[in-house]
Amino acid sequence: MADNSLEIRKQYIRAIGLFYMTFRHEELLVAARKEMEVADHLLYVTYPMVKESKFLLSVASKVATSARIALQALLEYEKLGNNILIIRQVL
Repeated sequence: MADNSLEIRKQYIRAIGLFYMTFRHEELLVAARKEMEVADHLLYVTYPMVKESKFLLSVASKVATSARIALQALLEYEKLGNNILIIRQVL
């Protein structure tokens, strides 16, 4: 009886943990969206006021970073669903 109760508690804790757990791909998507918002602000708000070409370089960098993070989120999502094979690289 005690073993069964303990096992039920363990299953319950695992289920609650999965319910409240945020997945890595969701965090990465939030980070990618934030990078794009910064790039958008730089391009449409800051750049017209300052007219400095350095801002365009910064915008391009932010867009590239956002794309890299979004691609990483896609790979994390596919890894979560076991749709891709993980290959470890030995250095």
